[in-house]
Amino acid sequence: MEKKSRRCESDEDDLTTTNAKLDDTNSFAPKELAEDSKIDFLLWNVEGLKSILELAPNELLAKQDVLVLTETFMTDNIDIPGFYATHVSATQGLRGRPIWGISCYY
Repeated sequence: MEKKSRRCESDEDDLTTTNAKLDDTNSFAPKELAEDSKIDFLLWNVEGLKSILELAPNELLAKQDVLVLTETFMTDNIDIPGFYATHVSATQGLRGRPIWGISCYY
């Protein structure tokens, strides 16, 4: 299947609120960011959230702005102090451990 991409046809194309600019190749040029506007983001396939919270250094999690943790295997939500959270709970079958689960902390 061919992947289609949308190109901006003019400077007034729905992008005026984002201040995005096209470069010479008709692609969006990366926007320069000030050092203080940097966002620290961690995506981690933890394969079990409880064990990671016990083993991971607190500094690793605390210095992140956004944490996305996959395969948490959690059927109940776990909060991390200092973060808001959104969860998709794991599914528990008739036998065995729960599967899936995603937690986003911000």
